[in-house]
Amino acid sequence: MKTLISLTIAGALFASTASAQNVDTFDNGANPNGWWWNGFVPIMEPVGGNPGWWYRDNFINDFIPALRTGSATGLWAGDYRANGVHTIAFDAQTITGPSATQPMTIVLKDTKGTPSDPNDDDYAFYVDSSVVMPQAGAGWSHYEFDIPSQSTTLPAGWAAASGGWFTPGFTAGYTWDMLIQNVDQVEIWMNDPTAFGMWLVWDCGVDNIEINNAPLTPELVYTGLVGGGTTTLTVSNATAGGNVIVGYSLAGAGPTNTPYGMVDMSNPITVLPTLTADAGGVASFSSAIPTRGTGFTLYSQGVDLGSGDLTNSVAEVIL
Repeated sequence: MKTLISLTIAGALFASTASAQNVDTFDNGANPNGWWWNGFVPIMEPVGGNPGWWYRDNFINDFIPALRTGSATGLWAGDYRANGVHTIAFDAQTITGPSATQPMTIVLKDTKGTPSDPNDDDYAFYVDSSVVMPQAGAGWSHYEFDIPSQSTTLPAGWAAASGGWFTPGFTAGYTWDMLIQNVDQVEIWMNDPTAFGMWLVWDCGVDNIEINNAPLTPELVYTGLVGGGTTTLTVSNATAGGNVIVGYSLAGAGPTNTPYGMVDMSNPITVLPTLTADAGGVASFSSAIPTRGTGFTLYSQGVDLGSGDLTNSVAEVIL
């Protein structure tokens, strides 16, 4: 039976990419990416943000409050894949407006260099139905969207659209692969933009709009760790299409030196079959747990062979 310390790294590790975290806090009224609400009274508020300054429009007379970049810079515009963009997050609030349970949506656009002419636009959007728009008077709410920039095909849950009003599908010959390398406008909608809505009035604000490409470390999670049952381990944030190995031990929490670094497992360490991450950087494996395993503590850790990064360590009692 193989042990983790008997393995060697196959091939050179990929070089790490420069990372950054661009956050628009609107301090001192600065708005470098030209964010604008679809309203009529934009205001830079010096107090009441999360914290400090924030950007508000107290007369959004529309069926959906929406926010978009007008002059995207830095990580906000360009090749999201090459830049390793993986998250867009922000804080939002509704000061006054109708009570609604509308979802939140992120839109990535390629305006073809003509932002004032939507007819030639191609874009993709993700509607997060697990959250709702900030409720009136409830204060600040935080939202975060995963941006699957390393995927070469339209990711699950995302929809393609084109033209002036979310016509389904990209234009002929256009693909997600092209879009994610040519983003020049980002939009945030407080609803599903393809859904029907009534023309109403909102007073909304936003703060701390963040785009992030700081490296994500691989994450190992076990579910169903029960004797006599089937457990599934999942590694996320791995290199898309790359190999992942996971080891486990019942002997203790180490530490043990391996070619990949110190791991939180004691010998003997059993290595599971090599896994391959999908286009979203997720790899999984399921296995039966013997009934006699109940009561033992499972110590486990893995490594993404594409990046050379270790996962978090797991120490869980088998129920």
